Order: sequence, then structure tokens, then C-alpha cells
Amino acid sequence: MSQSHPEIGKVLNRTAGSVSWQCSTMGLKSSVPWTPERFFAAVQKQENGCWLWCGTPTERGYARLIIHGKHYGAHRYALEITIGRELLLGEQACHKCDVRNCVNPDHLFVGTQKDNIADAMSKGRMSMQRPDFPRHHGVGINASRFTLSEDDVRTIHRLRSEGWTQQRIGDHVGTSQRNVSWILRGKGWSHIKL
Repeated sequence: MSQSHPEIGKVLNRTAGSVSWQCSTMGLKSSVPWTPERFFAAVQKQENGCWLWCGTPTERGYARLIIHGKHYGAHRYALEITIGRELLLGEQACHKCDVRNCVNPDHLFVGTQKDNIADAMSKGRMSMQRPDFPRHHGVGINASRFTLSEDDVRTIHRLRSEGWTQQRIGDHVGTSQRNVSWILRGKGWSHIKL
């Protein structure tokens, strides 16, 4: 680990990397090494205390930057700068505020996947806790995510009895070998009378 910026604590080797990112509102240029000062200058502070990263978000809305050619979570980077070390294997940068592009260190904590899920559950943010989440997916063609018809299921059983491999059956009916196995073991579509 390098020891630049001792007033902030340990700075990760990653901070010396250049990035291909530009935030025109902040006047920052691409390929300039990240320092903690530069990183935290590229946020917009909100009244609610969130510091919103002004870089390009991921498809899921998380803040990100690119260091040494790799995408890196901006919230993770902010937390690592603050705690003075890289997160360990299995550790995550979790949000207290639930704002995905917030990089305020006071809104972040080190946790595990289990901690993050427990946090989401306690706040009612898991999809299964939402009132619009279907409690029963139905069976067969009434299932919310079905891709096969009842005729396809009968075909799967017939082809297997004729000696076809599960992979070949899956290719034939347009599903995965895993789904074929699931059906043949009676774990799915078991309501079909053969």
C-alpha cells in the first residue's frame, strides 16, 4: 500500500490509477489520477446528507468509476478511502441511506452479503416484501415466468423415453438441460398427466 495523503490515512494503490471518466459539471478530465481530494470534489451534496457521485452510473443506478481499466463501485472506493484499507474478500460497501449513487462515508458501512440482505429485509426493500410481489406464481402456463407449453412437457417425457439425452431434448424444445432435468424429476410441471 502506498502512503500518499497521510492526512486521510492509507490510500490504496488503486488511487494512483487513471480513469476514463468525465464529469463536465465538475470540469474533471479523463486520465487524471484519482486522489481522495479529487474523488470527493466530484460529488453533489444533497440536503438529506447524501453525496451523489456525478459520474456515469451502472444500469442498476450504482455510482462507478474506472480504475486501471476496471469498473469499480464509487461507494466502495469512498468507504475504502475512509477506513484506510481495501475491503476483504466477502466484505461489501453497504448503504445506510439506500441511495445507490451516494458516496458519503457516513452513509456507508462495511458488511457482508448476509448483512446487506438483513438490512434490506429490515427496511422492507426485498422484492418478496413488496405488496405488488405475486405470492403464488401459479403452475404450468399460468406461472408468471413459463417458457414451455404443456405439449412441450409431454414431448420432453416422450423423447427421454426414446433415449434422447437431456441436452438434446433441451435444444429441441428450446430450454436448458437443467429445466429438462427438473421436469423429468417431477420438480416442475408435475401436474401434467402423461
